[in-house]
Amino acid sequence: MKKLIVIEGPDLSGKTTLANALSEVTGLLIGKKNLWQPKNEEEHHKIVDLRAHLEYGYIAANQHLLPSFILDRFIISNIAYPRFYKRNYDFSYMKKEHWTEFELKLIFVSLEDEKIIEERLKRRGDFLKLDVEKIIGLRKEYEKAFEEFGMPYLKVDGSQPVHLSLAKILEYIK
Repeated sequence: MKKLIVIEGPDLSGKTTLANALSEVTGLLIGKKNLWQPKNEEEHHKIVDLRAHLEYGYIAANQHLLPSFILDRFIISNIAYPRFYKRNYDFSYMKKEHWTEFELKLIFVSLEDEKIIEERLKRRGDFLKLDVEKIIGLRKEYEKAFEEFGMPYLKVDGSQPVHLSLAKILEYIK
């Protein structure tokens, strides 16, 4: 059965680094999401919600056409972020029952160390006005969203070296 490996977690947790490393080791492609580049935070949220709806519908409807691949954020992010930012967004259409041709493998990259969050915030610098409290709040929303979605997932520590997380992930996805 084909696999859809979804790496989820709040900003700065290390998802993209992990997705790139996993792609290199497995040879699987990564679904990129940079079609639209927002100019400000408000535009960012509108684009994210639209993209979530379109992406979910496309992938669910075309499972038979797609190969195994990796996504850097998908279902759980589409639940956690609108809730955290108190946006009126209906994610009830996202159901685990939709995944008939893919074995959905969810990975939660969680960053618990506030000092590492602060270091990454300083390096990143963007228009979303993120701070340690927002990242911690988003992490809590992710935990709730994973629980609500009701599918098994693997939780890895985003502060660990990538090779340690990769070993766990490779065991989980086999």
